[in-house]
Amino acid sequence: MNPNISKSEQRLVNALKKVIPQIEQQLSIGSYLYDIHYGNKIIEFNGDYWHANPELYFFEDYVGNILNNKPTYAYEIWAKDEKKRSLAEEHGYEVLVIWESEFLELPKTTVEKCLKFLQ
Repeated sequence: MNPNISKSEQRLVNALKKVIPQIEQQLSIGSYLYDIHYGNKIIEFNGDYWHANPELYFFEDYVGNILNNKPTYAYEIWAKDEKKRSLAEEHGYEVLVIWESEFLELPKTTVEKCLKFLQ
């Protein structure tokens, strides 16, 4: 297993592949890697900590030394994620963001949401 892919993300991918075996991981556009893709659809599986889930973090919350190993605030992570999402859309992709906590709390509902988006 790729060390950059969390166990939760891999569980989601495995569930999706049972229905759509052609799903791929790690699509590269520019300098960004996207988690899951199928056709012109991308699913970003965002870890609550690494992407500063707005349900858990406020705009100016200090998250940790995440971006380039320097002090990072939630708004900086959100700006980077927005830039990444915009780049995918500029290349003709639709993007769905799934939060780690969303999948852990409601795995079946989250898988259904992803399948509906992909089909």
